[in-house]
Amino acid sequence: HVPMLLKTFEKLAPHFDQTILMSYPPFLKDFIDEGEREGIDRKKYRLRILTAAEGYSEKFRNYLADISGADPVNDMVNIYGTVEQGTIARETAFGNLIRRIACDDRAVFKTLFPNATNVPTLAQYDPRQVYFEEVNGEVVATSYGSSIPLVRYSFGDLGGVIPFDDMLKKLSASGIDSMREAKKNGITASILRL
Repeated sequence: HVPMLLKTFEKLAPHFDQTILMSYPPFLKDFIDEGEREGIDRKKYRLRILTAAEGYSEKFRNYLADISGADPVNDMVNIYGTVEQGTIARETAFGNLIRRIACDDRAVFKTLFPNATNVPTLAQYDPRQVYFEEVNGEVVATSYGSSIPLVRYSFGDLGGVIPFDDMLKKLSASGIDSMREAKKNGITASILRL
């Protein structure tokens, strides 16, 4: 499949001002790696990346960004969802920035994610569409879903919920001026208070 997709990419991408690559993360890595071996210079294209079905580390994000030319904060989004509910949360530039700060500073990481053993997905959601809560260290959600209401649906995923203002307070208590960091990264206009 990858050779056919590379040919399609080479034919179509030059005709657009940006190209969005949407994929399962390991397959996307294979696509990007094979393109690199084939000598395709993806950095001449404005690439954005949308992934789903699996979380990944900042090291993996940096790898994809370096080889594709995508900005790891602004141009890469991983979505969180289920078959029953569809997409219910997604990474945002502000969330990506916070996650990167936490990965670079162990004290901040422990403040934000005290029970995490590896880097969690940090996604935002619209509470008008889905309601998340933490029950015994697991994430549960209530939403209409795609066809039936789901009440306190358990994903089996470990995690929790940090309200937006609480996140800012935690960052501030850790010595991080999140709005200054957002301004440095050019994302203040895209911050969603979700």
